Amino acid sequence: MNTIKKIIFSACNLLHLNPYAIETFFFFPFRLLPLQRKIVFCHFFGKAPADEPKFIFEALHKKDPTIKCIWLVQDPKCPMPDGLKGVRYGSPAAIYHWYTAKIWIDSCKATLRAPKRKGQFFLECWHGSIPLKQIEADVENILSKEYLDHAKKDSKIIDLMYSNNSFMRKLFRSRFWYSGKVIKCDEPRMAILNMGDQIRSKIEKKLDGISGKKIIVYAPTFRNDSEKKWFFWNYSSVVKACQIKFGGDFVFLIKFHPNTLCSPYCDKSLNETINASDYPDLQELMAIADVLITDYSSAMFEFGKTGKPVFLFCPDLKEYVAEDRPFYFKLNDLPFSVSETESALTKSILEFDDIKYKEKTAIFYKQI
Repeated sequence: MNTIKKIIFSACNLLHLNPYAIETFFFFPFRLLPLQRKIVFCHFFGKAPADEPKFIFEALHKKDPTIKCIWLVQDPKCPMPDGLKGVRYGSPAAIYHWYTAKIWIDSCKATLRAPKRKGQFFLECWHGSIPLKQIEADVENILSKEYLDHAKKDSKIIDLMYSNNSFMRKLFRSRFWYSGKVIKCDEPRMAILNMGDQIRSKIEKKLDGISGKKIIVYAPTFRNDSEKKWFFWNYSSVVKACQIKFGGDFVFLIKFHPNTLCSPYCDKSLNETINASDYPDLQELMAIADVLITDYSSAMFEFGKTGKPVFLFCPDLKEYVAEDRPFYFKLNDLPFSVSETESALTKSILEFDDIKYKEKTAIFYKQI
């Protein structure tokens, strides 16, 4: 089967055809099968259980464990929680489940999905509560034609979107090529941020070296060029600064963005850190974190709601704004300190004022 798929993909690339559409054509008879009491979950094109879909699954399974739940995953060896069956993303089995499930739940616009049938319900969760970087129609001029085609097609079949803030609900209604319903409600992944004590032992079993220590999570977003120079710097200076400012023994966890994991430099050993990129859920890591360092990731807005310190380290700020994509907010209007050099970052940590920080974050979140 893998050899046949490779031939199909190669031929379609030469003819400029969508290989997934060709593959789906062969499984069209699945449309004749009745819909089942089943939910198909997917996150970031087949990543392990994480983010909104994972927390929605956990709530649904707790409420009714008889619902059949399928998680589409690229790695068939990926461990699954009780009540969730893993199926290889893009396989004939995945296409079968897409065709026969009553409900689809996904966290992003997909490049691979079977045609939606009458009677199926598609919940689009998205994968960030408040974006700093402009997205979808706001950057239509810099997105690839392939992505735009898939995104617009996806938006036409979505049945429901939701958000816990007015800023994102407005974007869903106006910039996502989506005309359906957007409801105001809590976002499932936010609840975990206040449950660090309950899940810490679980994470300690998977990540050696964090037991009994305070946690710094460094979660940079992806770059189009993925140059490693933006990700590797003197982490030890930050660890020392946090120990001086906040007290205790800190450990530095680095969690690369899912779009960055394919870069070869991620496999290299990292000095004075724990590379937690293989840990599937950033939300759980942030739940046990005492400090978050990021750059342009929406994680800043989620972690900031906890009241814990967020520091933005943006060594490529000028390049990023000029070459990647514009922002929705001016960095100076954010409640988080912005540093372009390691020395400035260390200084921001040492001069952190918790009272002023909480005042600024309260004002910002009230505005949005």
